[in-house]
Amino acid sequence: MSDPKAEKKERQAADAKAAWDDHLAQKAAVEKNTERLRALRLAKEASEAAGEKPAEKKETARRRVKRGKVG
Repeated sequence: MSDPKAEKKERQAADAKAAWDDHLAQKAAVEKNTERLRALRLAKEASEAAGEKPAEKKETARRRVKRGKVG
């Protein structure tokens, strides 16, 4: 028979590794999103500094519904 304490330690080690991997994946996702948002902000600031007109927002389906322009 195998040792129950050893099995428990193995399960805990596997759970800890899975939790750490999840943590690293979430951290990478946050960093990727931060880089994307930083690039958008810098591009916006550069265009504003150059005196360009800010881009107009697209009218999405949600906005059309909200404004009553469905169909």
